[in-house]
Amino acid sequence: MADGYLRDPQTLAINPSLAIKAECRRRILGIMSEDEQRNTLATGQAAMMEYGTDPAAWPPQLQQRQGVAMAAWVEIERLRSRSNEIEAMEPLPPDVSDAALWAVEGG
Repeated sequence: MADGYLRDPQTLAINPSLAIKAECRRRILGIMSEDEQRNTLATGQAAMMEYGTDPAAWPPQLQQRQGVAMAAWVEIERLRSRSNEIEAMEPLPPDVSDAALWAVEGG
C-alpha cells in the first residue's frame, strides 16, 4: 500500500509530522472509509447530472444521503484543520493519538 510509511513506527518516530497526518487519516477513515468516500462522491455526481446542482431538487432519499455526507464532511474538514494546528504546535505534543488533542474546542 502506498501509504505504508504512515504505519511504520520508525518513520513516525523520526518525523512527527507524519505521525500527526497518520493519526488524522485514521480518524477520517473512522468517519468514512475510502470506499464510502468514493461512493458518496459518485452518488453526488450522478445526482447533479440527473437532477441538477441544487440538492433541494433531488429525491428525498438522495437529499438524506447528501445531508449525512455533508455532516461527515464537516467533521473531516475539522480534523484536517486540527491536524494543521497540531503540526504548528511548539513543542509538538508527545502523544498525537490523545483524544483530547483532537476534541472539538469548547465541546
